[in-house]
Amino acid sequence: MNKRRHLGFLMIVFVMIMLTAVPAMAAKKKTVKMKANKKYTTFTYSGRYEGEKYIYHKFKVKGTGYLRITGYELTAKDKKRGLTIMLCNKEKKQLDLNKTNYINFNKGTIKYYVLSKGTYYFRLQGSAMKKKSRYVMEAKFTSLESVLGQSSPNKRTAVKLKDGTPSFIVVPVNATSQYSRWVYFYTDGKDPITLTLIPQPSKSTQGSFRAKLYGPAYKKAGQEETGKLLSISKGGDRYKLSTKITSRRGGVTTTRTAGLKKGYYYLEISRDTNSNENQQYANGYVKILLEE
Repeated sequence: MNKRRHLGFLMIVFVMIMLTAVPAMAAKKKTVKMKANKKYTTFTYSGRYEGEKYIYHKFKVKGTGYLRITGYELTAKDKKRGLTIMLCNKEKKQLDLNKTNYINFNKGTIKYYVLSKGTYYFRLQGSAMKKKSRYVMEAKFTSLESVLGQSSPNKRTAVKLKDGTPSFIVVPVNATSQYSRWVYFYTDGKDPITLTLIPQPSKSTQGSFRAKLYGPAYKKAGQEETGKLLSISKGGDRYKLSTKITSRRGGVTTTRTAGLKKGYYYLEISRDTNSNENQQYANGYVKILLEE
């Protein structure tokens, strides 16, 4: 009986320890909902840090666009500090190029993300905050719906670029790792063509992109079409597409600049997946300008 009583006492102690441990375990993570305005263009949250390791801030966007996130921590001594965040999907898994992003309040750092319709979380890293702090987060959403439909997911249905009119290719953060979009143009080969590629939004580009140009000038008879690789730097790139034509008459050799070989050319925009392990999360939109 003494053994049974002793065993029963140990079980009671164990249960009491578990019950007191549950609140401590629960405090490691917390989920809150950001307040949205009627148009779902502004999301805000203000709260108090109570020792959680992570605080997940839920929000929902109604279409495709870019989100700018700002905020700050206010310590018990009324000192403003930055916040450490990560964008997550609806399962609270990483959906961010960086494992952590620091919003530096003093330097006015703003982070941008391009998202498509869905539910997301901003994970705030509580372990980087001071005890008894309060904090504020604000996210503003700008729709990009007006620029959609100007590109296609495959070469067969590529959309034509118009001379002098900007087009945009959107790469959302939650797109598949093999995501790409296509546009095309036609040239008669008489004059050079200028192609300008600028990633947006330029202030806080998430990752990097590349372009590949396919067409008669880059295809050799009897060989597979490999195309011409074009890099896209954060500041944008301007390519003059031309060929040199050399002729000889009466012992005199002359060289002139002409356009690309006559025909249809197809441009594919995708993530530059060779740059780092998290490049699959690169997101933004690329402005394309064709000038003939």
